[in-house]
Amino acid sequence: MSSFRSNSRRGQPRSQQRSHSSGRRIASSDEKKFLAGTAVDPHPRIILEKGSAELSVRALDLICPIGMGQRALVVASAGLGKTTLLKHICHAVLNGYPDIKVYCLLIDERPEEVTDFTRSVNAKVYSSSMDHSHENHIKIVDTVLAKAFKEAAAGHNVMILL
Repeated sequence: MSSFRSNSRRGQPRSQQRSHSSGRRIASSDEKKFLAGTAVDPHPRIILEKGSAELSVRALDLICPIGMGQRALVVASAGLGKTTLLKHICHAVLNGYPDIKVYCLLIDERPEEVTDFTRSVNAKVYSSSMDHSHENHIKIVDTVLAKAFKEAAAGHNVMILL
């Protein structure tokens, strides 16, 4: 059984999404097609230093190489350069691999960081800064995932930097 659930706040509809009676979100056809694919080892390797002279991406290539189809996570305390590293990765992929569609997703960042990131990269940046609601964060993430699933289902290479 499925239904359209509308969440509202102060009488304003916030979002409508298709959901199952258990409360779980129903996947779109693009998402189903993507998820039905066979999981394989990350291949080929994305050589980040091919598109950038930054030492951070060279170190990343040596310590933690990235491959197509891989998921990776950058975890660090505030102020240690996570956003800067994502910016360097974005530049490297855009310059070295023009066939990869890059989406940059900044969630719960300072508005100044979002502005700096948007001005310094040549990719589409989606953001929900720390002054926005959690509902807005989720809406932005769902939007980017839907776009990425659609691109991947069409056979394109996609990278989401989050």
